[in-house]
Amino acid sequence: MKPQFSLDETLRRRWGQPWIWGAEAWPIWPTIADISQELEHYVAQSPSMERPATAMLVQEADPGRCLAAVLAAWRTGFTVALANPQWGQREWQQVDDLLQPDRSQPLGAGGSLYAAQVPPTATPELLIATGGSGGQIKFARHTW
Repeated sequence: MKPQFSLDETLRRRWGQPWIWGAEAWPIWPTIADISQELEHYVAQSPSMERPATAMLVQEADPGRCLAAVLAAWRTGFTVALANPQWGQREWQQVDDLLQPDRSQPLGAGGSLYAAQVPPTATPELLIATGGSGGQIKFARHTW
C-alpha cells in the first residue's frame, strides 16, 4: 500500500511539532536540520556531477540521534543502512564487503554517519541488517 504522504511531505507538515516523547524532551528537529546540512555540504563538495556516495551507513547507539540521522539522510536523498555499534570484527568485515563504507571519515560532528555504496534505486530505502541463523549479514530493503 502506498503511503498517503511522502517522507519529505510528512517532515514538512510535522516540522517543529512534538513527535518523540520520553523521559525528557529531545530536540529532534534541530538535529535533523543539522545533519541534513552536513549531508548537503558533503554532496556539494563532490567534484563530479554524481553523488560521492549512494548511501549512508548509520552506526549510532543513541536512539534519538539514530532516528534523526536516518530521517536527515532520507531527506537528502540517500538510502540508509543501519549498523549495530556493538558488532564485532567479523560482522564489520561483512558490512565493509557489502557496502564499502568509508569508516575512516565520519560525516558530521557525531561520528556515526559514513558514506557507503549500494546500487542506486528510484527512491531512498532503509536497509536493516539481518543475519538469520546462518551468521551471514544481509540487508532487508524497506521503503518509506
